[in-house]
Amino acid sequence: MPSLTPGQYQQRLRLFEARRLMLDEGYSASNAAFEVGHESVSQFTRKYGRLFQAPPEALLGSSA
Repeated sequence: MPSLTPGQYQQRLRLFEARRLMLDEGYSASNAAFEVGHESVSQFTRKYGRLFQAPPEALLGSSA
């Protein structure tokens, strides 16, 4: 695993927490994004997609 900077590590933690909120708490992607501190849903969606290789909507669709 490549080394992460402190900022990258924090970003990754926030994305995993947003994923948990969507799966376990039923948050929408936008509510999860704001809850973990993102100010832009589009930026959150881009970063989420890079990490998980799928947009947050794919996660929500699979749990419905």
